[in-house]
Amino acid sequence: MKNAFSKGSKHGSLTSSRHLQLPSRLSKSAPTFRMCVLSHKATATEQVMKIEDQDHFLSTLKDCSESNTLLVIDYYTSWCGPCKLIAPELEKIAAEYAERGVQVAKVACDASNENKKWAMAVSIKALPTFRVYRSGSVEHVGEVVGTKMQDLRNLVEAQLSA
Repeated sequence: MKNAFSKGSKHGSLTSSRHLQLPSRLSKSAPTFRMCVLSHKATATEQVMKIEDQDHFLSTLKDCSESNTLLVIDYYTSWCGPCKLIAPELEKIAAEYAERGVQVAKVACDASNENKKWAMAVSIKALPTFRVYRSGSVEHVGEVVGTKMQDLRNLVEAQLSA
């Protein structure tokens, strides 16, 4: 059996091809069968923006202020199990509120030393931490710590009504 793997798009889609050959004793010309399996590909419909650093955060905050958009930031790390667990739910929230003027973004606190220092400077003490920003202010107007997604929805609803 042969196994060949090749990387697809920049989002890491994976193509697996397996070739099966019948033993030659069953047939003079052993036919080859091919089976392909494709994994999930990231699509353009994914709503959660990735904020790379503090400068990117400030420019995103400014853009949201100019467009009167509420900004929800998920502060997370790559090793955080609960952060990984709620990622699909965060995508749902982002899609649900996109048309109502809410931008959801993520900040990887462990992506660089700068991000680690930034997370400490803004007092991120537990992961995941969600903060809501409005009107271009670097001061958040609300916070949810942990995987309490209903609390996050309630906070967003309250800020949209304010």
